[in-house]
Amino acid sequence: PENDAIRLLRVLPAPLFSAPVCCELINTSITRLRGKLRRSYIAGSYVWGAATPLFALRIDNGVLPVRDNLLHFLRAVRSRFGTEVLWVDALCINQDSVQERNHQVSMMGNIYRNAKCVYCWLGTWKADIISLFHRVQRAQFGSKTMRMVLSNNDEHVLHELRMLAQAEYWTRVWIVQEFVLARELWLLCG
Repeated sequence: PENDAIRLLRVLPAPLFSAPVCCELINTSITRLRGKLRRSYIAGSYVWGAATPLFALRIDNGVLPVRDNLLHFLRAVRSRFGTEVLWVDALCINQDSVQERNHQVSMMGNIYRNAKCVYCWLGTWKADIISLFHRVQRAQFGSKTMRMVLSNNDEHVLHELRMLAQAEYWTRVWIVQEFVLARELWLLCG
């Protein structure tokens, strides 16, 4: 086997958000990805979350138990019409093999560096945080509207920003590498 072998996760489309998440694993390598497939996948950055309860993820011809936060992330990034190709550590690394885990961890810099972008899943949130994301998204970066949204002394906006800053996601040491190496970074919540 190639020394830089990795697995990617193809998330299959579904017309409804509530539909079961179905995926396929793709065996490839960083070397092969540097060819025509370069930057053909999205690297996921997220908190594993609570170990229970576990939920069923359909993968290849079987079912794999996954944590709640990962299932929400996969639902959020799944397309209604086309496939999405991701690298997520919990599924693309054999977690039962210490040798594989150690080897893949040593390759994580290359994995994040070669991704077309990194999706940072901040988790599921109440409507007020999502409304803050929508306001920021509608405002053009650097515009007067954006400055008003972010500098508004409105207690509701300040509360939303505090809640976002206190998210469990920001406690992960790995995010430094994921942020620095990302060619493009998307903050997502749902």
